[in-house]
Amino acid sequence: MVKCSRASFSGLDEDDNLHSYAPAFIKVSWRAVKIQKPTHCDPNVAKLRLRNSLKHVVNEFPKGFNVPARPQGVVTNGLMYTGTIAGFPALLGNGFDGDIEIHQQA
Repeated sequence: MVKCSRASFSGLDEDDNLHSYAPAFIKVSWRAVKIQKPTHCDPNVAKLRLRNSLKHVVNEFPKGFNVPARPQGVVTNGLMYTGTIAGFPALLGNGFDGDIEIHQQA
């Protein structure tokens, strides 16, 4: 899930300043989920089933599973626009879930 900051890159609210239209930063969040794989059906039916299927959180990975590398960074928790993806899971301590903010640089 990607959300953008409420603050603009310029810090100003000026129509003629292009940096005022860019967010100061974005926040990227990722979660490990598992879904039931649709089998023995038409691809269009499978797509619909995947879209409407329940996403189950992954509390822990199976023993011996190599957890993928994830981005490293600092989250400063600036003001964000509200709204999330419906059913987006909470952050779990499974070694993979995370959040990171990506800030603009002058």
